Amino acid sequence: MPATDRFTGPLAAAWPGVGPALLERVLEPPERSMPVPPAQERAAWAGSRLDAPTLRHLRAHAEHDLGRPWPALPARHYARYFRDGDRDTYEQLVFARQRRLTRASVLAAATLDPDWLDEVVDGVVSLCEQSSWCWPAHDDTRTRHGAVLPTVTDPFLDLGAGEVAAQLAWIDHLLGGPLDQHTPGVRPRIRHEVDRRVLTPFAERRDWHWLGLDGDVHNWSAWIHGSVLVAAEACRDVRLWAASSGTTPVTPR
Repeated sequence: MPATDRFTGPLAAAWPGVGPALLERVLEPPERSMPVPPAQERAAWAGSRLDAPTLRHLRAHAEHDLGRPWPALPARHYARYFRDGDRDTYEQLVFARQRRLTRASVLAAATLDPDWLDEVVDGVVSLCEQSSWCWPAHDDTRTRHGAVLPTVTDPFLDLGAGEVAAQLAWIDHLLGGPLDQHTPGVRPRIRHEVDRRVLTPFAERRDWHWLGLDGDVHNWSAWIHGSVLVAAEACRDVRLWAASSGTTPVTPR
């Protein structure tokens, strides 16, 4: 990494030695820093920690969705932004997927019911099989590749991609053990897709316009960095800190 890309500025001066080795020592894994109750304690936890009216509201919407097909994402809707400027048709379908998955995740966490766990797995896999987590209006697929569909080998990290990565990371943390028992293999898929679409591009590309390396503060930066931090912590991927600090990456544990 060029010296000009090294971590500099007031924060670097106030925290000398920042880098993957230091953070590997001081950051506790999620299971210790944000413990989730074991299965035998979930009912009591849900009863005491979850707001009953909110849970009833989420359940009503989630039960309406249960068993119905998940929203499809026709390729034509992605391409429409580049053809006629319509970004909303595609985005609303994406948001519907994510909201449905969030509701199901809350119900699964509260009840550990197999039906809700199945709903979560269906939603997770639908996101993992989505061609892009980037919103069409942000994708550089046209300028870099001359395409109007996502270039899956060169994913763009925007607000949408960051949000999906963070959502899947929180689901992995909240439901990790039950998902391992109910549907072995879904958590490795989450980690693979988060790494491929978000963590690796973040670590390897330094030309994201929202980084503000041109000297201009960008309002996307805080949101995307926040999502990346959640995803990196869930996956314990300290390469991300190497990308920021210019230090030698260490192997993620």
